[in-house]
Amino acid sequence: MTTGAIYTKKLGQSVAKRAKPVLPKNFHVIPLGLNKWAVVLDGASSSVKSFTEKNEALIFAKKSAKSKNGEVVIHNTSGKVIKRITLDKN
Repeated sequence: MTTGAIYTKKLGQSVAKRAKPVLPKNFHVIPLGLNKWAVVLDGASSSVKSFTEKNEALIFAKKSAKSKNGEVVIHNTSGKVIKRITLDKN
């Protein structure tokens, strides 16, 4: 007794059309030496934007994370996570 294939190419194409892309939601605030801060998205190799003050970077990261129901991850100079701030649109 043989069974038919459950997964087909046609089914795969149909699922792919309906699937929503997964966008990064975490915005990392990272120090870049003295008086320089960067906001970096999860998985990105370059910063979204850089700032001369930590507070400016935090404001930008919070606003960006809130629009995506994301999280702000703050790092210290050694790269260790020191704080996480979860934000949502509501």
